[in-house]
Formats: sequence, C-alpha cells, structure tokens
Amino acid sequence: MPEYLATGRRPDGRKVTENVVADSADDAVQFLRERGYDEVVLHNDDLMALLTRQREKAEHISPGDYLRLRNLPRGVGLFVVVTLNGYRRTWFVMLLSALALANLRHAGRPWAYWDWLCVAILLLPPALACGFALFGVGSRARARYQRMMDALYWGRWEEALRRADRVGRKLSPHEIPFRKAQALAGMDRLDEALSLVEPFGDGKALPGWFYHSMLAQIYEFARRRDAVIAQLEEAVELAPDNATMLMSLARHLIWHKRDARRARELLTQARMHALSDMTTPFADLLEGLILLEEGRPREALPILDAAHNVFHARRHMPMGYLPVEQAMLGRALTHAALGETEEALKLYSNVRPRLVALRSAVLDRCDRAIGLPQER
Repeated sequence: MPEYLATGRRPDGRKVTENVVADSADDAVQFLRERGYDEVVLHNDDLMALLTRQREKAEHISPGDYLRLRNLPRGVGLFVVVTLNGYRRTWFVMLLSALALANLRHAGRPWAYWDWLCVAILLLPPALACGFALFGVGSRARARYQRMMDALYWGRWEEALRRADRVGRKLSPHEIPFRKAQALAGMDRLDEALSLVEPFGDGKALPGWFYHSMLAQIYEFARRRDAVIAQLEEAVELAPDNATMLMSLARHLIWHKRDARRARELLTQARMHALSDMTTPFADLLEGLILLEEGRPREALPILDAAHNVFHARRHMPMGYLPVEQAMLGRALTHAALGETEEALKLYSNVRPRLVALRSAVLDRCDRAIGLPQER
C-alpha cells in the first residue's frame, strides 16, 4: 500500500508529521481531516508514495526525520537525524554528563580524566553521526546509484548500463530493469528495452498506471513523442484522479503538441486533488508554460521565476538539477518571447548541453524559439 507523509495540526494544537497508508493522496488528506487535523500539508504524491517505505524503518527514522532527510543535503540530513536521535534516546545520560561536567568545572580543578570522559559522552552522538553519514551502510551504494542516474540523464548510455549492474543497493524490483531499458531506448534498442520490462506489465508487479508512466519514460528516451503521450493517456485513463499523471500528460502535451487548451484542462483537474509540497511547484511550472503557449509571456515569467527559485533551493535532492533545468528552459523561452534575447541565450546555454547529449525531441523547437541558427 502507498505510504503518504503529511504534516498537520492535531486537535490538541500540536503540529506533527504522520505516515498514512491510503489508496490515494486525496484519501490520505481526508483521513487526517476526519480525525480533526487542520493545516494539512502533503509531502509526497501518488507516485512517490508507492516508493516510500518509512514504516520499515519507523523504529529508527520517524516521519519527521524523513522530512529532515529530504530537506537537507544527504550527508547533512543523516548527520542531523542521527545526532538528534542519539541525544533523544540517551537524554538522561547526557543530562547527567552535562551536570557532572558543570560541577567539575565549577570546582575549578585542572582538567582530568573525568572531565574528558564527560566531554566524550556529550560528543558521542555527533561523532557517530558523522561516521555514519560519511561511511555508513548504503553510502557507497547511494553514490553508485547517483552516478548511474547521472550517466543516464546525460546520454552516456553504455556507462549507465554498466553502472546499473554495479549499484548493489536494495531497490524496488522494477527500478534497475526500467533504468536499463531507458538506456537501451537511448541507444535505439527499443524492442530490447520493452522486452526487458514486459514482465512488470501483468498488473500485479506494478499498478497499471505506474507501469504505463514508466513506459512513457522509456519512449521519451527513444524520442518517440506520440508513444510517450499514448502511454500517459493510458495512465490517466487507469488513474483519472492521479494529479501527478494528469500533470505529466499536460506537460508533454505542451512540449510535444503545443496543446495549451488540453494541458490547461488537465492542470485544472489536477488542482482539484491533493497536491504535495513537492508537486505544487511543478503545477506552477506547468501554469507558466501554458501561459507562454497561450501567448502571455509577461504573465508567465513571474510564475516561472518563482518555480525556479523553489527548485533551486531543492537542488541538493537526488537529480535535483532536472527540475531546475526544466524551469530554466521555460524562463529562457519566455525571455525569448519577450524579445530579451541576451537573457534567453544566457539561460538556454545552461540547459542546451544536456538536450544535445540526450538528442532531445524538443531541441530543434527550442533552438528556433531562442534564435539559434539551424543546422542543415
């Protein structure tokens, strides 16, 4: 079952973060409201809720800890969480050590064994946290996974395939096969890619909408625009209340079909459902792209700027540069539409290298909009 993380104010006035098992984001928010919570803020969407497994580690990592890990750079987040949990679980020992050290120092005697022992006890949680953050279980596997993803999203297909076999990290069963399939699709080996993930399409291994959304990513790496949209249409048909799928389809309709009317209809539907604090900036980004396509760049620019600022603040997250670049590309196109060529070129120069590396299906369109000379 999907696990949703949400923060709300309980009837007693305390603000807490809870893990709610529910069928959808809407159900998770409704569950908390029915129990008297208000000011509810959802922290993951229907897609990420499938991958959230906080309950497996609830003894060591609370829902609130998960938010700290998410909102801070990985090493810093682990350091903070482990340190706080260390002090929380040994608070009585820490209190005694602090009182003993204060008493010894108040006596004015030279530093001795007992003083240093108290200091060592007081510093033990951050020392252990530092070691865990730098060398703890899974740190190398996370680094290997990140390198695989970087290779994939920079079009280094063969490297991505090699690294996928060496990740060595406990992941969902579908993760590595789909990543390999994306690399194969980028290498124009689409039939092989689809064959690799076909076992996950039985409706049991993965929800149907999730499977089709993952297929859409494979087709996107293969630069098959119509197939991308067809897969997302299928995902929306299977999960019409899934805001993430509605927005994903809308985004691709804007980029590949320039269909602002349908994209706005989908975005309106998505906003009728519970959006997480992670998803809301993507809705704003989409709003800006729709306004741009509607010929209203001056209205689009502040919305795109605001979305970019949020994404930039979250750039430390895994693959955090991807939404930053999406927003930057939208801003570049908007400045170009406003006739501000210099600013458009400045922004676009930060984004174009990866579009070229991926042989992106939108590269030619963006080059024309920015005003770059077309290759013959």
